[in-house]
Amino acid sequence: MTALRPEDFDAFMREVTGFEPFPWQRRLLREVQAQGWPALLDLPTGVGKTSVLLIALFHLAMDPQRGFRRIALVVDRRIIVDQVDGFAQKTLDALNSADPDKAISAKVAERLRALSSDPEAAALHVAHLRGGIPRDDSWIQAPDQPTIIASTVDQVGSRLLFRGYGVSEGMRPIHAGILARDTLYFLDEVHLATAFEETLAQLEDRYAGWAARGEDTGRRFGVVRMSATPGGDPARARFVLDDDDRAHPELEKRLNAPRLASLVQVKTARSKEPDARARNREKLALAACQHARQAVQERGARGIGVVVNRVDTARRIAARLKAMKLGEVLLITGRMRPFERRAVEAELARSVATGVRLDQERRPTFVVATSCIEAGADLDFDALVTEVASLDALRQRFGRFNRLGRHEHTAAWVLGCSDQLGSKAADDPIYGAALRETWAYLEEVASSEGKAKVVDFGLSAFEELEKLEDPARREALLPPRAEAPLLFPSYLDMWSETRPAPYPDPDPALWLHGKREHEERDVQVVFRADVPAPLAEPRGRELEWAREAVEFLPPVAEEAVSVPRRELVDWLGKQGFAWRWTAEGLESVAVETLGVGDTVVVPAGRGGLGSGTWDPAASAAVEDVAEQALFALRGQARLRIDARCLPPALREGLPAPSRSGDPEALEAAREVAGRWLDGLVDLVDLVERAPALGEAGELSASWRALLTAIGESTPEARALTIAEGEEGLVWRVVVEPTQGVALEVSSEDAVSSFTGLEVSLKDHLEDVEAWAGEFARQAGLPEALARDLALAGLLHDLGKADPRFQALLRGGDLIRAAGSGLLAKSQQFGSRSERARAQARSGWPLGLRHELVSLALLDASEALQQKASDLELVRHLVASHHGWCRPWAPTTRDPKPQRVRVEVAGITAEVSTAALDDAFTSACAARFRRLCRRYGWHGLAYLEALLRLGDHRASARPTLRPKKEPS
Repeated sequence: MTALRPEDFDAFMREVTGFEPFPWQRRLLREVQAQGWPALLDLPTGVGKTSVLLIALFHLAMDPQRGFRRIALVVDRRIIVDQVDGFAQKTLDALNSADPDKAISAKVAERLRALSSDPEAAALHVAHLRGGIPRDDSWIQAPDQPTIIASTVDQVGSRLLFRGYGVSEGMRPIHAGILARDTLYFLDEVHLATAFEETLAQLEDRYAGWAARGEDTGRRFGVVRMSATPGGDPARARFVLDDDDRAHPELEKRLNAPRLASLVQVKTARSKEPDARARNREKLALAACQHARQAVQERGARGIGVVVNRVDTARRIAARLKAMKLGEVLLITGRMRPFERRAVEAELARSVATGVRLDQERRPTFVVATSCIEAGADLDFDALVTEVASLDALRQRFGRFNRLGRHEHTAAWVLGCSDQLGSKAADDPIYGAALRETWAYLEEVASSEGKAKVVDFGLSAFEELEKLEDPARREALLPPRAEAPLLFPSYLDMWSETRPAPYPDPDPALWLHGKREHEERDVQVVFRADVPAPLAEPRGRELEWAREAVEFLPPVAEEAVSVPRRELVDWLGKQGFAWRWTAEGLESVAVETLGVGDTVVVPAGRGGLGSGTWDPAASAAVEDVAEQALFALRGQARLRIDARCLPPALREGLPAPSRSGDPEALEAAREVAGRWLDGLVDLVDLVERAPALGEAGELSASWRALLTAIGESTPEARALTIAEGEEGLVWRVVVEPTQGVALEVSSEDAVSSFTGLEVSLKDHLEDVEAWAGEFARQAGLPEALARDLALAGLLHDLGKADPRFQALLRGGDLIRAAGSGLLAKSQQFGSRSERARAQARSGWPLGLRHELVSLALLDASEALQQKASDLELVRHLVASHHGWCRPWAPTTRDPKPQRVRVEVAGITAEVSTAALDDAFTSACAARFRRLCRRYGWHGLAYLEALLRLGDHRASARPTLRPKKEPS
């Protein structure tokens, strides 16, 4: 394999970004190679901080023993730094390029691929943890896959503490284990995430040697703090710009560029009444629009940023600017649905991204935003209107203004509402006293230009100002420091109990945001056109219709918008009911019982989105993007032949819903649906001429891509199924995954055995044995431990040999099961109701766990036990591979115990399911607690994750084995 040298980094930077590295980037790589990552990167905004991801990736490729497999950028904002995705995509493009001018990128890609045991592995995986969706764990592909992660504190932090928001109980230990090992955390703007920083430090330092064999469970995580606020923490070793950086022509221009802004006070009324606060926001919106228009008409601005502190204010400003028709208006907030945000980001990249020429010939672009663009957004405005905030927030906002120091004519204003200013003003809900203190400070340091007070927010100018400050005064300009409570072992004991969680259950938010945190907590909202509103608690057919509809297209992160729980509860009505999506499917719950991290499915006709942003006042029906989102995320093509879900251009000739049970009528309806589908296939030739498809005009690019995939599939790969819904019988199209597209897999109980492809039990067990063992070796685990994981993989599904479970995998057909070989996975990918009918026919007891039957078979075989080095660990791994037995095992008794006999590795094991008694299940809990002390809370979770991800990998691509086989 071709070696990499530090000198190759320059070429790698050029090939990925198109630019030479700055001196500090070269110096940081040398320092990391010599002595590891510094504790704090104290770098101003606008100097290319996001490149630390590239440095960490290059270091991993150059020195795999010291580099980190997972590189996570964490920002304490409601949305992820979306530009990280674009930056990572550039990196991916370079790594995958066949361009001979990108030779170093090819070397990096070769070395990154070599780190993975998967022969089909990509060089890099990119993940956005933007909100937890049950059964949407696609970001965890394999534990040895090089991965860049962009996340909020909430998402990555809650996962580390075994309480991942939106993550099912069964998947929590996988997330906790993976993120606690071989992961490098970059905490951006660390002064805004002090509570989480303290929690990481306690996990990193206090409990590093807590477990007896914790050192056996892989490499621990690392933390690098990053700040754009000059000074940083004097007690911590810092990496800062040096004289070579300041002398660099490009950096010198950025550091010394003036960023002049006028202070403008907006007259508002001091009142706690909601109507008065709404009028104040309207006055602020009006003032912001006036200055934005002034920037265009008097200064010739073409890229205008308008940044305010609240989503409601941003919506008002965007609506006013659109009515003024001065140019393109883009609204971007932390409450946007990712599907729409992608389009906005694409327009941002074309119009106001750093390096885009803002010439006078183009129409102005107004970007109206909340604080979501403060950290990491690679935007460059020539005019900025911003609401006053804390000093650090303002500095971030001005980091998007004249970012490269290249705009000749600029204009900026800082607006302060008078009711929030002055010593008698109440603390701001977001910024506390820092908002009014910052305004007072700006007035002190401002220079007078006529009647205006002007402040220079240039990077060098602000450095000089802060050198004159009293440290206590400087602290007053920042939001209150959030302190995390002490992290006692008893809390980790409780959090490690993931299924079920104990009661009471400590709220992890205290350790993520601190004891004084009052930030709104979010739920995820998905809009569906074919799901009715539960006006009362639904029962019977109504519940099944809704479940079937959502099960066909399980929610994914691209279609979910983050909404404050309190706002959603008020919008839905506290006394009403709502659909909640869980790992086990859809359920109806009382609105007031909705919790943080829940995923709620709302009828699209209810409204709730305006310009892709959460807006409880918006009444227009929301576009249902389920098919498009699933196809964009996973390449899986499914389609509802339903006028409520299709764009107007595709509705002609649709079969009408019918409730007729007449077989002849049903067959006639099938023929109509088939003709419509054939017509859809014919449309593939017309998608480039989409306006001809109907008066509605062009189909979107995402619809075109989906239709093309369906049309280009073979007739054998397309399945036409029927389902009963609220409107009557409806038809659906499922296209089998094409070659190279992995099956949808999960270890969630509802769907884990129904992948749509029949796999023998023997093949599956041997596949998982290979993957689990190789994952363990790639993680650097001792050989004895790697063999134990491989053994657990070989044994984990033995319980599926029960004849009743075999019948379940064959649709409940006991006769067919008796005459066939043992299966691990079913060819069926049926609906919830079909699985329920198969279970009833098969006789497999509801609630009986096949993994516990696997454990009983192991306990009954002395020969299998002798293969284990740590038998207790192997027992636990077998029993917990669906997330149970942490600590409690389900206590379902088999009403008609069966003898189960199976052969594995030349050894025959046999047991009666009557062995699953109280003593058997109680032993699981005691064993779990002993193993936590032996391997550590996160160490044990990591070992479980290696096995379970091996199971996922084997299920996704049956018969595909790792590059290295277990010996």
